[in-house]
This record gives sequence, C-alpha cells and structure tokens, in this order.
Amino acid sequence: MIKTNILKPGANCYEVRFSSVIASSDVIFLTNFYLPIIGTNAFALYFSFYTSGLNIDYIEDDTFDTLASKLDISLNELEVALHRLEGVGLVKTLTKNLNETSTSFIISLKQPKDPKSFFDDVILLGTLKKILGVKEMNRLVNIYTKRKNPDDYKDNSLSFEEVYNPDFDDMNYLSARNSFNKIFGRNASKLPINFNLALLKEKLFALLPNLKRNAISEEEFDEIARIATLYGVQEEDCAERLSSSINLENKPGEMIDFNQFNNDLKWDVSHLPSRVRRNKKQKMNYFSNNQLGAKLRLLESVAPSQYLSFRQNGTAPVESDLLLIDELSKNLHLLPSVINALIDYCLERNDNVLARNYVMKVGSTLAREDIDNALDAMNYLYKIDKKAHKRQKKSSKAVDTSEEINNGTIKEETNKEEERSLDELLKMIDEV
Repeated sequence: MIKTNILKPGANCYEVRFSSVIASSDVIFLTNFYLPIIGTNAFALYFSFYTSGLNIDYIEDDTFDTLASKLDISLNELEVALHRLEGVGLVKTLTKNLNETSTSFIISLKQPKDPKSFFDDVILLGTLKKILGVKEMNRLVNIYTKRKNPDDYKDNSLSFEEVYNPDFDDMNYLSARNSFNKIFGRNASKLPINFNLALLKEKLFALLPNLKRNAISEEEFDEIARIATLYGVQEEDCAERLSSSINLENKPGEMIDFNQFNNDLKWDVSHLPSRVRRNKKQKMNYFSNNQLGAKLRLLESVAPSQYLSFRQNGTAPVESDLLLIDELSKNLHLLPSVINALIDYCLERNDNVLARNYVMKVGSTLAREDIDNALDAMNYLYKIDKKAHKRQKKSSKAVDTSEEINNGTIKEETNKEEERSLDELLKMIDEV
C-alpha cells in the first residue's frame, strides 16, 4: 500500500522542469513498457506534467488541486500516481515548505528507458513480465529484436569526416563544448569506428570457404571490429588471424576463440609493425595551442596502440599496455579517440608512466560522463588539471627562496614533489 501524506488540499503550487530530452518515440516506450506497471492514472499524469513543462512561463495557479480536477481523480489518487512515477524513475519530486499551509513543488520529468536499457533492468523487466505473462512478453521481444542486415548488401555509408571535412583548428570547434555545457540531453549514437567490416567478411569467407554466412553473428563481428580498431590492424591481416581462431566444428556463437584472437593481434602489434594500419605521422608540441587542431585530428584518426607507439617514438607497446587498452574499451566502453586522449593525458600528468590504476580511475570518470570524442575528453581532462592546480595552490605555503637555498629546503621540497604518490593523483580525480 502506497502511503499518501504530502499532497493536502490548499495552495500546493508546482513547476515542471525537464531533466532530459523527451522524444516522440518515448510515447511508444511508455505505452509498451511502463503503462502496465504504473497504470492509467500515472500514465495520464506524466503527460499532464509534460504539457505543463512545455509552457516556459511558471504559472503560480498550477496547483495539484486543479490538476486532480482536470484528470477527474481525487487528490489522494493523484499522489498515488505521482509516487508510481517516482518508483519507476520517470519523475523526481522536490519540495519546499512556504508556510504552514502551502508547499511548493518542482517536478523533474525524465525520459523513459529505451528498449535495450529497459530489458537490461532486471527489476523493471521482472515486474513487467509478472504483469503481462510469458506470451505478451515474447511479443514485445519480437518487436524490439534487431533484424540482421542481409549478407549480400555492402555498407557504403560515409564517415562524418568524409562528408563534412571539419577543420578542428576552427575556434567554433575548440570553444563550443564550454559554451553549452549545461544543456541537457540523452544518450546519442556513437560515431562509427574506422573499420571496413564488409572487407573483413570478404577476406574471411575467402580463407574459410566452408564457413556458413550466418555462422558468425553481427554482435560477434562488432566485437571483432572493436578489437581490430584498438590495435589498428588492417582488415586483410585481421581476417587471417581470425580464421586461425575459428573452430568450424563448434556451433554458432562458440566458433571464435576471442582470447586467442585478441592475443594474436597483440603479438602482431608488438612484433610485426607491417601488419598495423599505416597513418602519416605528425610531429607536434603537445602544449602549443596552435597545434591543437592537428593533435585532435591525430587522436581521432589512429588506433590507441598506434598513438601509444607514436608517444614512444615508434617503439611498439608492451603487452601489458595493450591489455590495458583492451580493458578501457571492453569494460569502460570508451571509443578509440577517447582512449587516445586518455593515454595522452595520463602520460603527461604521470611522468610518461602508464600506471594501470591511475588510467582506469581517470577512464572511469570519462565513462560516467558519457564522453564519446577526443575534444570533449580533452576539455574534461583539462577541468581535472584545473581542479588539481587549485588544490596545490591552496595547500602551498609562501617561502623565502633565498633562505631555502641556504638551508637546502629547495632540494628537500623537490624530492617531496617527485615522491607524490599515485593515491594523491587519484584523489584529484575524485574531487571533480
């Protein structure tokens, strides 16, 4: 039984604010997934809030008593509906007591989960399944199951760079992120990785003529492309390594030994540079503003293993560093360009040492911020440095330089600075 005690007859005004973008497709998601759980009163209340939120001007006459009358329900039923919306995460209710008889409310309206996120939520999915039953749930699953693209079609889509040819030296790119950092949104689609899956399939099926076209799923091909993109391996060489990692006697879904495939590509990167995709090297000053555009282009265009090699003057990355790169991609779901920006930052900040704990800590903050390009990553990491600088400046004490030279304090302070522990660096990240 839901307790109702916050809405009382009287001057209880409310204001609706959107905490995220609500699209027309959300109406379908609300109807299919949420309506059976929250009921018709809560469903109608959500769209009443949505309509009210579209009015920019705040009208003090918007009260819950008036809203209950419009919906033809009691104030008690309206509060139950409000709590049902809160329970599934569609609204957040903020209150402020104005006096003994009236309270002001802010209703923060959120968009519903998309089908993938909803089906990943064990609690919501279990509740819906309990209400609908197996038959109706199977119908929903069929509606939202991704259809496989025909194998005889080739992907001829162009990348963003090919279509729009952006000039990253343009200040509109360099300053845009800081200008609109308070705008709310929702998870957007990621820019596609630079890997030709059609070419990989062509080479793979030529190497393994007995391999059936539908034996490897699109999800498996996506994982293959992810690994190959991290290491910058060319499609032909990737197909060769993949063919040796496939056991045709196993059933679909279990044919590929991904551990062997991953290890083989890491070995190639470390020992056979000729297998790595060629990119024109660029020399730059990492702290020069007029080279920022060139640096961004490099971060966006090469694989993380290549960028790390570039930072090491052409020396191939060691296996532990390649394993770290794979973790950043597989566990934190960072895109290659974001991993490049992360590598660049950590090497500069930590005396050219790629310490795993430090990199994973910084990487997790980028993942939480849902950063999906090098420019946003650099802006965010700059904010971390700015925060760290303020902390150091605040904790430092004014000293008499001449006196320190006489008593050897400068040397002692220098040694202390060099001995800064990894834990202190990680604390700076936590404070952002």
